[in-house]
Amino acid sequence: MNLYKKLSVCILMIFCSMYAFSENILFCCVLNEDATENATEITIRFEDYIFSSCFELGLIAGNAPSIRDSRDTSEIITSLEKVSENPSEYILIIKAHYNKDASVDQRTQEKFAQLAKVSYTLFSVITSETVFTKNVTFSTSKTKSDLLKQIEKVNTNVMKTVAKKIN
Repeated sequence: MNLYKKLSVCILMIFCSMYAFSENILFCCVLNEDATENATEITIRFEDYIFSSCFELGLIAGNAPSIRDSRDTSEIITSLEKVSENPSEYILIIKAHYNKDASVDQRTQEKFAQLAKVSYTLFSVITSETVFTKNVTFSTSKTKSDLLKQIEKVNTNVMKTVAKKIN
């Protein structure tokens, strides 16, 4: 009887632990080279929203530093695979295209980068295939807080789709 209890506990623990593993995703935000300097601040907030979404969805997330680059997405993925310290099953490239000139917040008169469009590309390192792509066009925001609300909403929806694709 004692052996039976130990065996059943082991089987139960193995069964429960099967669902405890999470997918590992590495993401990188890529800004257009001619984006205004204020774009860096918006991009940092962008990364925060992605980390929050990954945490809420049970994904293990890491990020590469944001870069200003005009290369093709496949070239960026290849370079990230080579320099990544932690192996990830998936790489998410977020290409943010900002307007060249800063906008002025109508409430605070502060300059901020106006986000025009974003493309998301999810790449599977294991299968070497693109799993998901999404292009989003942003409406012109009158205030920085309006832009951040748009970004948060879009990121939440996109990350839900990403989580479904990789689970």
